[in-house]
Order: sequence, then structure tokens, then C-alpha cells
Amino acid sequence: MLARRLLIFVALLMGLAALAAAVAPPETRTGSAPAPTAVPSPTAGIPDQPELSGRPEEIVSERDVPGEPLLRRLDAAGSRQIVEARTGERVRLSVASEELVSVQIGVDGPIEAVDPDAPARFSLLYDAPTELPIRVIETDRTIGVLRVSAASAG
Repeated sequence: MLARRLLIFVALLMGLAALAAAVAPPETRTGSAPAPTAVPSPTAGIPDQPELSGRPEEIVSERDVPGEPLLRRLDAAGSRQIVEARTGERVRLSVASEELVSVQIGVDGPIEAVDPDAPARFSLLYDAPTELPIRVIETDRTIGVLRVSAASAG
């Protein structure tokens, strides 16, 4: 008998909660949509970015998943790693590190955490030529560059 009353009470509470949710006004966001802004220089805001002169470090590329673009593997301890791509081509990056760090593509691009057991993974697509630094946020150190050039016609 007590269990039946408890079930009826819970059902009534659930009904009241559903009714309250149905009649409540929708959540409104304050402020307006951000205005479009000019795209900043890929190196703007990065102090003393080292030049990637000299011989670039080799990047391992492998097809780890059939039908997917190559996965380019970078090392967070590196310094002159260059990833080349074409516009409209999806770029898959994996960044490994021996310590817990955060890796960012560009100045305001995606950020991923990396630790010894889990590399940072990025899947990127650019529709315009660009050159973006690949950097470790904690040390503000550039480990490489993502160069996207215009796709060849034809």
C-alpha cells in the first residue's frame, strides 16, 4: 500500500516537472551574434616565434584507417616539423609528447591536450591558403608549421 502511494506521488511530481518545463519560456541568449572580423596573421600574438630555417624534421605519415587521409605524426619535442597540404584537403595530425601539455594549431585555432598515453588528434580542413604555427601552449614554443597551399587547377 505504501509503495503504491509512493509511486503515485513520484508520478505526480514527474508530471508537474514536465508541465513546468512545457510552459517555461525558452532560454534566450543575451547579446548579439559576433560581427565578422578580419582573419589575423597566423603569427600575430606569438612573441619571438623562431624561424623554421634549416633542415625540417621528418614527419611520419601513415594510413591508419582505410579510406581516411594520411595521419601525420608530430613530436611535441620537435622544432622544425612542416606539414604540407592543399586547400580542400583534410589534414589529420597526431602530436605525441612525453609529458602533459596542450597543443594549438594557429593563434586562435583548436587546442588539444596530449600526454604520454594519449596523443593530441586534429582533423582540419582549410578552404584558403594559410600558414599556421603548431605550438605547445605551456612553453609557448613552436614545434612546427602547417602550410596549406592552393590546390592545383586541373
